[in-house]
Amino acid sequence: MELSAPPRVYTVDFTGGRSGTGPATHAQRNLLRWIDQPDDAGSATIPLFLDLPAGTGVADVAEVLAALLARHDALRTTFAAGADGTVLQHVAATGRLEVEIHELPPGPPARGLERRLRRQPFDPALDLPLRAAVVTHGGQPHLAVLVISHLAADVGCARILADQFTALINGAEPWSAGPLGPSPLDDAAAEQSAAGRRRAEAALRYWDGVLTAVPQAMFSIPVPNQAPQRRRRATMRSRAAALALARIAARTGCSHSTVTLAAVALCLARRTGNQSTGMTLLAGNRFGAAMHDYVGSLAQDAPFHVDPWAATFDEVVRRTGTAALRAYGCGRFDPAQMWQTIDTVGRERGTHFHRDCVYNDTSRFRGQAPPSEPTGSAADIGQALEQTRITMMPDEAYPAAFFLSVRAVWEELVLMLWADPRYLPRADVNDFLLAVERVLVTCAPHDVPVPDLLAATGLAGPERGPGWIRSAGCWVDLACATEVFDAGLAALGSPGGALFAEPAGTGAGTQTGTGAAAQEVELVGYAAWPDRDTARPSPAELHEACRPHLAGRFSALTPQRYVVCAGLPADPRDPASWRAAGVLAEGSGRPERR
Repeated sequence: MELSAPPRVYTVDFTGGRSGTGPATHAQRNLLRWIDQPDDAGSATIPLFLDLPAGTGVADVAEVLAALLARHDALRTTFAAGADGTVLQHVAATGRLEVEIHELPPGPPARGLERRLRRQPFDPALDLPLRAAVVTHGGQPHLAVLVISHLAADVGCARILADQFTALINGAEPWSAGPLGPSPLDDAAAEQSAAGRRRAEAALRYWDGVLTAVPQAMFSIPVPNQAPQRRRRATMRSRAAALALARIAARTGCSHSTVTLAAVALCLARRTGNQSTGMTLLAGNRFGAAMHDYVGSLAQDAPFHVDPWAATFDEVVRRTGTAALRAYGCGRFDPAQMWQTIDTVGRERGTHFHRDCVYNDTSRFRGQAPPSEPTGSAADIGQALEQTRITMMPDEAYPAAFFLSVRAVWEELVLMLWADPRYLPRADVNDFLLAVERVLVTCAPHDVPVPDLLAATGLAGPERGPGWIRSAGCWVDLACATEVFDAGLAALGSPGGALFAEPAGTGAGTQTGTGAAAQEVELVGYAAWPDRDTARPSPAELHEACRPHLAGRFSALTPQRYVVCAGLPADPRDPASWRAAGVLAEGSGRPERR
């Protein structure tokens, strides 16, 4: 239902339990970088739809909102640049929140109201990170709708706020701020402590190691020449998969979440034809009892890398558990230093951090509890398969080619997938979700060899034809890599060049490879530089000229070696002819490995 009539406005005055100014937290600074250019306004906010008990007045809702604003510093926080350029957070002592009151007929108005509340992006310097509205029927409040900036809350916080709002509005708690929990100001101070700095430094070392080994993009696959499109969105609900999860978790000693991640990792490697799986996990970072009810953004990225090609699925689960534990434990870091690490590794590898596959498990915030023991026989699982349902939702923009959200893992396995149709065509979105279910159901009664699971998934790998090679642990389309090299040459004024896939370290080879070959080769770029007064570029300058053109090209790398030659050769298709023209400079263009 679209909204047309202008709303009434009810003003909520609030007073916080404390105030102050100090450095922003790692997560806040990371989010400020992200929401500065969001792919979709909805991805920078979290909506809450909260039913109101009969007899609730608008003033009651206002009192509850005032209590929440007083209780949680993050809801009263704005941001500004300090004199030295650092980002500061300011927690206001007092303030005012305007709540819109919409009189609407019975029906589903919530989504339209949510869109209205988030239509204007939050200004971190001026706006409270909370907007609110109340829906009334015949003057009686019926529903509260909150939209919260990710700067103030992640999914875990949203659950906390929803629970506290419900307890307050139902009279289970007094309408007061109550005990004050940790503030984002406290969190920032902890990050700057000796222990906090050690933890952040360890996280950066972990990032360095994973980024050095992981495929630069999982979806380095042949794609149609299409413009970017909105993401296809689908939700699968599977009781059969949840029953299977319980049995596999009991057998392996791993959590339901770990088993789910293992199944996704295996299906993703199968679908993309990669030798390992790399994804960006969203780490909740809620470690320790003090952070249990913390409201404030904590979530940050955590790169995950696992080899799913084990002998059996149970071993895939164990490998996944080890890799996930390390990833989630390294999800707090200084974002400026993290981007320096990403840039350093990208310069050394000749890769780009595409962040094409993102995985967010929020099942622990959904209010369910795992069963005490596995339930459901093979017959129960088989019958439950008939109940599996996939719901297609409106397409929307999203800042990843593949974004999988795990919403529940116990009573039902609930997966929500956003996918770019260029990389996972619309018809394949359902197939991928069902493949995850098939892996779990197949492995429920006993462990299964991984080769046997491949047929069970129903997924086929991509067909990479001539011109596809393996280099630096990545699948590379030589034509796409040539585009990057040519763009770098043009930026420096070279009259031309050629890119070849050569056996590593030989300095000679052929121009194309095949997608079927897994043998690693080296990309060598030959650049013509006629004898003239202008100074010829160094390999390092060629490398830096190529790197900016990697963005958005999942299937490209920069050359591992650059050869600057004295003019164009007699046969530009022959590496030997290039070298015969005279080599003026040669090298990797990279700094020495740290």
